[in-house]
Order: sequence, then C-alpha cells, then structure tokens
Amino acid sequence: MFETMPESAGSIIGVKAKGKLVDRDYKELVPKLEKMIAEMGAINVLMDFEDFDGYSVKATIDDFEFTEKHRSDIKKLALVGNKNWEADMAKCAKWFMDAETKYFDVTEQEEAWKWLQE
Repeated sequence: MFETMPESAGSIIGVKAKGKLVDRDYKELVPKLEKMIAEMGAINVLMDFEDFDGYSVKATIDDFEFTEKHRSDIKKLALVGNKNWEADMAKCAKWFMDAETKYFDVTEQEEAWKWLQE
C-alpha cells in the first residue's frame, strides 16, 4: 500500500511504499498525483521504500504507465531506502523520467525533504 506522508505540502508529496504493491494501490495513488500535477504544473516526490516488499506484475505495469505518461511532470524524485538495490533503482529512474533523481538512506530523510524544497 501507499501512505501519504504528513510532511507533504504544496507541490511536494511524500509517499511510503509498504508491503507488496498491487494494482489497487496505484488506482488510489495515481489520481492524487495527477490532481497535484494538474494544479501545480509539476511536482516533487519523495518515495520511502524502507518497508517495501516488491510489486505485483500489474503494479509494475501501472508504475511504468504512470512514469511514461508523466515523465516530465516530476521535477525532483527523492528515493529513500536502506538497501543497495534501491540506490540502483534511483539510477535506473533517470532512464525513464526527466526528473532530477537522488537516493537517500533512511537516516537522511530530513535531507531528502530539504533537497526537494530547494
């Protein structure tokens, strides 16, 4: 599931990915993000993967579809986690979206929020 973080404000949204993500999770999150994009023009996103356990096949497709549709609508993407593959995911995200992307360890979450506000 996705959980919107309380620090979210204005054109910045923080989202925690918890457990294994499924299609239903994207059906709930995508309209929120698209509403923000419609209102703000472009947004900054913090994705917290500390409690993330993977994607279902359909959720993976949902993720790619959203990324393709909105590849230039996200200015900055901060990926927060505690695993090496999450840092690699930040590098790969650069291939699929125009956003400036940066990885932060879970101990650096405050720095991630500050970076998004710059």
